[in-house]
Amino acid sequence: MHSPFGGQGLNLGLGDAVNLGWKLAATVHGWAPEGLLDTYTAERHPLGAWVLDWTRAQVALMRPEPHAAALRRVVAELSATPDATTFFVKKISGVWHRYDLPGSHPLTGRSAPDLELSDGHRLADHLHDGRGLLLDLADDPALRGRAAGHRDRVRTLTVRCPDRPDLAGLLLRPDGCTAWAADTPAPTGSWTRRWAGGSGRPRRSRRSRGAEWADGVAGVATPTAPLAPSCTIRATSTTPCSPPNASVVLPDRPARR
Repeated sequence: MHSPFGGQGLNLGLGDAVNLGWKLAATVHGWAPEGLLDTYTAERHPLGAWVLDWTRAQVALMRPEPHAAALRRVVAELSATPDATTFFVKKISGVWHRYDLPGSHPLTGRSAPDLELSDGHRLADHLHDGRGLLLDLADDPALRGRAAGHRDRVRTLTVRCPDRPDLAGLLLRPDGCTAWAADTPAPTGSWTRRWAGGSGRPRRSRRSRGAEWADGVAGVATPTAPLAPSCTIRATSTTPCSPPNASVVLPDRPARR
């Protein structure tokens, strides 16, 4: 339990739902790689611990005693500086949070940046269907070819990004997390297994086995299958800790007799 100050718990819950929803859907559909559900704990629990720490600190600042009052004055002075304000806002909003994923690129593990693309849309406009996305920014046939065996789970988009000419490609998970990024066309290799499972028709089994989503590059690929038949998750923001516009839509269920 933590204080509701700042609405951080609400953002945390939405982030948990978006992170877990597509992984449950992959398991239901039978294409989830081995251990995919376990990544929920590894990715989300550290953020839950962080929210506890920060809300506890806020409660401590509000205590009606001299030490807390002195601390409030110090924090208020710090907050008056641009650097401290930027730090607090980005920290609380979740912009700086990062999942510990394989790969050395600065974007890997972070929320996908809302890039302005040459097709007249922003990147977030392509993330409304609850599927992953392979963004080919270098018109690289080899890059697109590595997703060819996962067309039911990995959607490919070839465009340019005038604001980020250094980026060659991004692999985005259904929750908007950057699973892989590169500044030059990536070498060939079957990296889609880490997050999208094996190629071919998904198996309808109680426990999906699949290999890993990304064997070759830095472990990054994106599924594009619809989510579970019982739910759909839509997200128009891509912050790991706080996607404010995410929603979970459940179909009507027949009434029991």
